Amino acid sequence: MKLFRFCIFFSFLNIIFPAAQNLNLISGGFENSTGDNFQLQSTVGQALVINTSENTGKLESGFWPAANANLKPEVSFNSRCFNLMTRVEMDMSFPLIIYNYGKYPGNYYIAAEAEYGGLPWLVLEIDTITIAPEKSASIQVIIPGDNNFPQGNYSGYILVYSNTGLNRSLNLDSIQVKLTVLPESSSIIGADTLLAAGDNSTINIVDSFGQELGLSLRFLESTGGVISAKFISETSLTDSSTSFLDPDSNITEPVFANCFWEIESNIKPGFFVDLGFDYSLVTELDNPDGLRLAKRPGYSGPETGWQIISLDSTNIDPVNKIITAQNQGSFSQWTLISEKNLNLFEDLQPPRIKSLENIPEYPSAADSILVTALITDESSLDRVFLIYGRGGESVNKIIEMGSNDTIYKGIIPAVDVGLNGLVYFVEALDQASNISRSDSQYLQINFDAEYLTSNLQGSAFPLGLPENKWRLISTPAELEQSHPDQIFGDELQGPGDGENWKILTWSGSDWINVSKMHLGAASWILQKFKNDLTFSSGPGRSTDLNGIILSLPPGWNLIGAPFAFEIKLNIDPADFYGPLTYGLNGEGWSSADVLKPWGGYAIFNRRNEYLKLHLKPGESDGKRKAAVNYSVINSAYKSDLENNGEWVLQIIARGNIYQDQENFLGRIKGAMEQLDYFDNPEPPYVDGFISLSMHAPLKKEKGLNYADYSTDFRSPKEPNGIWNLNLIVNCEKDPVMLKFVLQGFYNPKMKILLLDLETRNVFNLKDNNEIFISDYSQSTNLEKYPYRFKIIAGIDSFVLNSLHEILGNLPDDVSLDQNYPNPFNSMTSIKFALPRSQVVTLKIYNILGQEVITLLKGWKKTGHYEISWNGTDSFGQKAASGLYFSILLTDKNVITRKMIMLR
Repeated sequence: MKLFRFCIFFSFLNIIFPAAQNLNLISGGFENSTGDNFQLQSTVGQALVINTSENTGKLESGFWPAANANLKPEVSFNSRCFNLMTRVEMDMSFPLIIYNYGKYPGNYYIAAEAEYGGLPWLVLEIDTITIAPEKSASIQVIIPGDNNFPQGNYSGYILVYSNTGLNRSLNLDSIQVKLTVLPESSSIIGADTLLAAGDNSTINIVDSFGQELGLSLRFLESTGGVISAKFISETSLTDSSTSFLDPDSNITEPVFANCFWEIESNIKPGFFVDLGFDYSLVTELDNPDGLRLAKRPGYSGPETGWQIISLDSTNIDPVNKIITAQNQGSFSQWTLISEKNLNLFEDLQPPRIKSLENIPEYPSAADSILVTALITDESSLDRVFLIYGRGGESVNKIIEMGSNDTIYKGIIPAVDVGLNGLVYFVEALDQASNISRSDSQYLQINFDAEYLTSNLQGSAFPLGLPENKWRLISTPAELEQSHPDQIFGDELQGPGDGENWKILTWSGSDWINVSKMHLGAASWILQKFKNDLTFSSGPGRSTDLNGIILSLPPGWNLIGAPFAFEIKLNIDPADFYGPLTYGLNGEGWSSADVLKPWGGYAIFNRRNEYLKLHLKPGESDGKRKAAVNYSVINSAYKSDLENNGEWVLQIIARGNIYQDQENFLGRIKGAMEQLDYFDNPEPPYVDGFISLSMHAPLKKEKGLNYADYSTDFRSPKEPNGIWNLNLIVNCEKDPVMLKFVLQGFYNPKMKILLLDLETRNVFNLKDNNEIFISDYSQSTNLEKYPYRFKIIAGIDSFVLNSLHEILGNLPDDVSLDQNYPNPFNSMTSIKFALPRSQVVTLKIYNILGQEVITLLKGWKKTGHYEISWNGTDSFGQKAASGLYFSILLTDKNVITRKMIMLR
């Protein structure tokens, strides 16, 4: 129900004081009072007093002459307490009328004690007044709305000093004032109706806006006059101390409806009227047959009790939902009441939000958006909010929605409508404090060509694409033109044919040209046009904030950030490793905390099956295990690490151009000796690179069968271990620095050594944190020529024994042993040894110097080898009996041995 009129209510309270109280009140209900004025009466020369009978406690009122020296003239009040109702931020005022019925002038001093937060909520227009005998005066009392008192209940006093004491001495008394500040949406509807004299038909009270008050009157006979009525959609001021009287004795545990009426008139007493009340206005009415009507003097507060209308004077019309009090001879305050077990009058249902719409339906960037909602409720609504946010931001922008009846409207300003997209919902609060929230609505925003640029806020390329360097790239929106030539062709002046630029993706077996940029997928791009190349896209629309779902095959995948803002990707490390980004800190891989617009990222599916990955703002995909922060162990746990045996070694490989810094090994709580989600694979490369990895062929199991790791963590329960490291370099010509960062706490009683298998050099990693490698072989993406190391960690005896055993098994020189058996018939074995990793060839020649077969050609690491020959040539034909030669070729050696085959 809508609010149309501002009202003030007073409670004229009738209190019977016990015998010990001062004689400063009168009784009397002003049921037919004609105004909203609080009246204060003063008598001098004739005082109204109360005679107390000590034995019975019965109070008898009467008038005694002022000449009686035992009597003291008093200020008398028609109420000791009255109540006001106003709304938040609304000014109001009312007159305080003082009557001097005495024979002498009355001097009055009035003060207010009513403050909140240091600010007064009762302000007196004047504070001193003299009133002539048998005259009255009015003092305006103001409640200032500009002090912004919050909704709630307040209590204060108006103090009255007067010369009504004995021998006209100064006398003090007080009036309690209670103020209820209602929310702005509270429904208070008032109307004045002129009634003609005589017999009248039923009158439905309607205000000047045509709003019904839910009140009808049927007079049998009256002198006519003005009827003033108000409907208030609040529970009347009633509490557990308020008394009630039921002549039928049916109401024992009363509950009160969440609305009431105030009715007053200047019609002369002696009339009879039927008052009908619309009980459809009552919230959560379960049993209409259990309804009763109750009344009390107008503007009363909780100190005044209720008189329940008898059943024989009550009629309920279930068709029109009207309950009527018949043959009433007075007005006042009215409400509906019920026994607790029949009705509770509690609105337990939240508002119902329907037909949520936005206009335009498909908005464009810089459009303002009108949001409408149809909202209904059992009771009246308190407030309705439109709550929205842009993608990448908290949904915390709040707009209070206005209404036209049940249709509520709010506008999202154009400044918030752009590339990030929008999410919004509507929240409604009713006066019973029930809250409901609509489903979230996600809006994709259309944009024109050149609106989406590479240097948008948070971009992976704020300065543009670097020249002649590979970078991973993706599209942060749904573009109408998805071919790379249509996206980048203008800035790069032509198609991506490799002359000025090229863009590649992995087919599963080879790098191929990209024909379409898919949302959520990334590609490698290289441009040779200019440094810091900026670019923009064609038209499109922002990505749905519900996100996209990627289906990722086992192994490495290249994914893209699908939004024009950063998002976090919290994944389950038991399923995925990553994301990693390339080129963030030099030419190499590094961990990524967020996915940035235009950026591309590598992620590894550990399983032997396709897994789904949901890219959605604010969502966490990892719900089973927390990700591991390998780069640091909190120093706060240092005291525990000595006992737990935990430590981490980070190894950074850095050349002049390329680097690899995401390499970790050690012992971590929760890790196992066998393969687990602490062990992460080495990422792929598209061109030049430095790759440092751990090779652990024993750490294989179903679904996790890769052998090269960027991290290799093991259980802290086992103190001793050996890690195999491979350094692979491509397109780097300068020496490669290996930097070792030992983190956490490494037991000083234990050793950790690095053995260079190519040079036999040994480094104590507690004392050495950098070494340089220059004698490495250039690798390619297809051929790997690793430079090998071992890290040995553990107790002294284990480390030293392992070191001696490894060195003892390494050959000192290149050697080729005599074949065995020799002579041989159908099969013989050839052994050779390599003191360092290198390319080696092993061939068989006949006595004529003709090559019979090549048994080996390729890279071999340091060690001892044995190869068998079955006596066939390169075509699979059996060689004839005779003399043959085995020849071993390395970069610096040629060794030959004679062999005899007998058929």
